[in-house]
Amino acid sequence: MNRRPRKQTYPLDTYLKKMADNDIRSDQDVQRMAGIWTKNMKNELIYVVLTDDYIPPIILGEHIDNCQLYIIEGLQRSSTLDEFKNGNYKITNDIKEFMAEYKENAVDEHGNILRDKYGEVIKKTVQFDIRNKTYSDLPEELKKVFNEYQLECTIHEQCTTQRMCDLVERYNNHKPMNAAQTGFTYISKYARNIRNIIDSDFFRNCGKYTESDRLKGTCEKIVMESVMLINHFEKWNKQPKRIGKYLNQNANIKEFNGFKEIITRLTPLLDEKEDIISLFTPKNSFIWFGLFDRFQKLNIADIKFEEFLHKFVADLQFHEINGITWTELDKRGGTKDKGLIIKKINHLEKLMIDYLQTDNSQIPAKKADSKQH
Repeated sequence: MNRRPRKQTYPLDTYLKKMADNDIRSDQDVQRMAGIWTKNMKNELIYVVLTDDYIPPIILGEHIDNCQLYIIEGLQRSSTLDEFKNGNYKITNDIKEFMAEYKENAVDEHGNILRDKYGEVIKKTVQFDIRNKTYSDLPEELKKVFNEYQLECTIHEQCTTQRMCDLVERYNNHKPMNAAQTGFTYISKYARNIRNIIDSDFFRNCGKYTESDRLKGTCEKIVMESVMLINHFEKWNKQPKRIGKYLNQNANIKEFNGFKEIITRLTPLLDEKEDIISLFTPKNSFIWFGLFDRFQKLNIADIKFEEFLHKFVADLQFHEINGITWTELDKRGGTKDKGLIIKKINHLEKLMIDYLQTDNSQIPAKKADSKQH
C-alpha cells in the first residue's frame, strides 16, 4: 500500500543547492527534459518568487532503495529558478508585471539608519524594475527575498522506479490551456463582460459554435477579435495573447457594449435561418461582425442586412470582385493575417453596397464610399 505523501518546505536557496548536489535529481527515467518553457513563462515565475506570491508544490519521489529524491512534477519550475540563480538568465520585456517591491532601511543624508521614537528601524518601500535584470543585478534585499522564498514540496516516500514512472504519468496527465484560453487570461478588465456576451442568445442559437468551441475558449476569442477589428484594427495582431493584452490596456466598456448591441440586433435576423447562420463560423464570425458594423453606419433598416446575407449565400459568394470570388478568397491560408482580413472585409462590403444600391435601398453616395481599413 502506498504511504500518504509527506509535506516538506525548503528555502529556495537550500532547494537549489540540493539540486546542484544531486540530493534532488532532475533525471527521473521518464521525466521530460528541462528548459522547454518560453521566456514569458520563465519571467512570470521569477516575478512570483520575487513578490513572494504562491507557487504550487513541487512533487518529489523518494526511491525505496536509497532515499534518493527525484523531481516528479515541477521540473520546468525548478530548472527555471536554477537558471535564474546560477545560469545568468536575464528577465526579458515579455512580462505582464515588472515592478517588484521590497523594504529597505531608511537613512538620512549622512547614511545613518533612521529610527522611530521607540527605537525601531524605519523601513521604506522601494520599487525595482526587474526587466533586463539577472540575479546578480538585483538589490541585496530582493536577492534575500529570492533565496528565502519558502518552496513547498510534496514527497512520495518508498517509491520503486516503476512507481515513480507511474507518478510522472499521473501528474502530467492533463491538458494545458490552448492559445485562445491563454489569450483570455490577459483581458481581466473585461473578462466578465465577454463571458456575459457569449452567454447571449446569439452565441447559443445564431452561429455555428459547438459545445467544444465554448469549452476551448473559441467564443471568447471571437468577441476579442471582433472588438479589435471594429475599434483597433490598426493595432491588429493575430495572436490571442497580444489581442488580450492590447484590449486590456486600450479598450473601453463602450466598445464591448457596442459589440453586444451588434449581436442583439443580429439575433432576430439570423434566428432559425440555417442558411445564413452557416456564415457565422469560428473562422469568419469576426469578419461578419465587422461588416455589420460598417452596414449600420448606412442608417438602413437591419432587415436589409438579412436580405443581403440570404442573397450572398444564394449566389453573391460566387460573384467576382477584382477578379476573385469570396469562395476563392476564403480558401486562402493565413485567415487571421491583417492583409487577408482587409481584402475579405472590403470584398464583402463591395458586394453589400452593390446589392443594396441595386435593391434601391437609397444609399447616399457619400455613404456608399464608406471608409475602408
